[in-house]
Amino acid sequence: MRTITVTVEVPWPKGKLSLGRLERVIHRGAMAAGRKALVTALGAWEQELLPEAGARQRRVRRYLLTRVGPIRFHRWKTRKDGRYGFPLDRAMGLAAWHTCSGFVWERACRLAASFPFRTAARLLSDLVGTPVDHRRLWGWLQRAGALRQGEVDRVRGEMFDEGLAPPEAAPVDMVVAEVDGVVLRRQRGGVMEAKVCAAYTGKQQTSETARHRKRLCTGKTLLAGFYDEHTGPTFYANLCRSVGIHRARHTLVPGDGAEWIPVMVRGWFPEAVFQLDHYHLKQRLRITAAGDADLAGRWISWALSGRWRSVARSMTNLVARRRLDPKLAKETLAFLELNHSAIWAFRALIDAGAPRELCTRGSGVVEHNIDLVACRRMKRQGMRWSRRGAHHMLALRCLLLEPPAWRAWWKEVVG
Repeated sequence: MRTITVTVEVPWPKGKLSLGRLERVIHRGAMAAGRKALVTALGAWEQELLPEAGARQRRVRRYLLTRVGPIRFHRWKTRKDGRYGFPLDRAMGLAAWHTCSGFVWERACRLAASFPFRTAARLLSDLVGTPVDHRRLWGWLQRAGALRQGEVDRVRGEMFDEGLAPPEAAPVDMVVAEVDGVVLRRQRGGVMEAKVCAAYTGKQQTSETARHRKRLCTGKTLLAGFYDEHTGPTFYANLCRSVGIHRARHTLVPGDGAEWIPVMVRGWFPEAVFQLDHYHLKQRLRITAAGDADLAGRWISWALSGRWRSVARSMTNLVARRRLDPKLAKETLAFLELNHSAIWAFRALIDAGAPRELCTRGSGVVEHNIDLVACRRMKRQGMRWSRRGAHHMLALRCLLLEPPAWRAWWKEVVG
């Protein structure tokens, strides 16, 4: 077995000894030994590559931030078949813009996707033993986020632009794809809305004896970003890859009733049933009633019993008597006109034999995941985002919430 041997001297601490002082000096020595061993190993690796790399031109230095700290090493630039390159860089999978190893890149993105950039930079600095500027973390995260969102867009393009069929998948009994929007503050004022989709194929009860039943979604996948007019095809194409929505016997798409959701379902989710979230229906009617609990209660009872036209007549009458805000009443009536048929839509799936535990009347899963994906990282006090920066951050946040998916994706990216 080949080995690398390096020698590093660790100075004995002066003054009064303590475990902390010994630990610090030994850690610094271990990091120095690691850097020396890494540079030595890279030199030995390059010697194996050079015989078939072409004519040697000159040695060029390169700096790289690694898990044992920053290193400087020299490698040969070669010429073969009229092309110049660095054999060692190609073997390591390093592009010209790479300034860190794959481990540091992955760890930087994990920290930056979990904490504010300055906090993440301090944590990474402690990890690699050298100061790292928060702007470097921002750049690394943007690179990774652009790669991830590029893959999401490529899946949509393959299906809807190139006409490629989705991959073959085993039929699934049911897919629930909850969709919603999340509003973020812009850097230069105003707000912008990102679209989020949380899809799953089952629910599993965590305990049979717990006082309060709790179920976890299984086969879950998350998508989030600013897709504009491509929201529907992007969600559908990627759900075909992840949960096999095109092979599902039953498909339910719950949402809060915002105009874009039922329109998207009708346009891009064939055979899917749209279900209006009852919480948002009740909330909208309470807001329209302007604090009148009795009136709101009557409207809610009528709407849930299928008498939404009675709600419309009541609102029209109150507007004529100047007891209701005309603009608010008009918006609520348009909401009911658009979504009244979806108030109890999930019942049709139950009658068709769909799993009862998946036939939900709310969109609590996507609401919770919006809190996890966006609110806990991107809606803190004082935070404002560019559209591009938020788009890339959302892609990595979705991956970060699914540790197996995060590890698998980074293994493909950095090996």
